[in-house]
Order: sequence, then structure tokens, then C-alpha cells
Amino acid sequence: NVTFTEGITLQDIAAILEKNKIIKQQEFLTYVRTPANYLQFKNKYKWMPPVKPGVKELFEGYLHTSTYAFPKNKKFDTDANLIVDMMLKETNRWYVDNLKAIENQNYTFSQLLTLASVVEKEAKFNRDRSRIAQVFYNRINKGMKLQSDMTAAYANGEHKVFLYYKDIRVKSPYNTYVVKGLPVGPIAAPSEDSFYAALKPKLDEP
Repeated sequence: NVTFTEGITLQDIAAILEKNKIIKQQEFLTYVRTPANYLQFKNKYKWMPPVKPGVKELFEGYLHTSTYAFPKNKKFDTDANLIVDMMLKETNRWYVDNLKAIENQNYTFSQLLTLASVVEKEAKFNRDRSRIAQVFYNRINKGMKLQSDMTAAYANGEHKVFLYYKDIRVKSPYNTYVVKGLPVGPIAAPSEDSFYAALKPKLDEP
């Protein structure tokens, strides 16, 4: 059994796979960075968005984090295709189970995952997730920038506790200090709690 914790990136997933002798890190990353492989799954899971300019990792935020069982006798010999499909199936379960609620609001499933990934990185406590999601929705509705430090950190490719002015000014479709609305894609793998916070945020008190 191999556990992938919530809030990790695709790079982290690849490192965990190698550490547990499932597949070599670089082999997995090469697979998930190949557009043809992404398009193969996009044909299967219709909610996956088209390939967008500026996206750093095609599958970022779409591979469900959980505990998965792998065969013991296949060290570094598990097919990347099987791993990706196994994890996407679990994310797809969120989509199928909440299809009506998703269709009744203004964001696509992939956009909800994107917001959920930001909430995941911003929230220190579970109780804060829904409030954080609502704050971001309020900013979007007012035409404001989200101004999430977590998106700026992802755009810089670093995990910093404190960001400098130059960090938040980096030009990137992920940096919500620069772009309006949601980043171009998820910045991590969101938890189920963060997904539901994005889908059904807690409304402000009257």
C-alpha cells in the first residue's frame, strides 16, 4: 500500500512512486508530460480541459490522492498508464457523484478542482476551507485578483513561507497576483474537503 497525501504536486507523486519502487520518477514524469497521453485520457474523461498554453504540468491536480495497492513483485515495473488511470478514476468519482451540483453552478469541474487546489494550499484548518473558497468567489465576482501567495509560489516553482515582492510579480498564468480569476490550472492535488468547499462554499452571514 502506498499513500499519497492531499495537497501534493505531480512532482511529489513521482517521487513517492520511485521511493516505493513502483516506477522510476523520470519515467513517470515523462509519461505525464506527453500531450498525446493526456489527450488519450481526455477522450475517456470528458471533464478534463483542453491543453492550455502556459500549463506547467498537464495532469496537475487531477490525480486523486489516496492509498493505493500495488503488486509487490513488480519493482519499478508498473505501467504509468495504469497508475494514471487508477488515480483519475477516483477523481472521476467526484465528478459523477456531484454532476447535478456541478451543472447547477457557473464553473466547470476542472475549474472547481483548480480553486480547490488553491484552497487546499491556503487552509490551515479544515473549518477554514469553505470560508476561503467564498472569499475567492467574492473577489472573482468583484473583478478583483485572487492574490493567493500559494499560486505565486507555484508559479515560481518554490515552496516559500515568505514571498518577496519580486515573487508575487512573476508573470505566469498561475500567479493570481498578476492574472484575474482562477489560475490556468490546479497547483496541487486537492482533498475531498477542499473540493466540496469549492463546490458548496459557506455563504457570508447576512
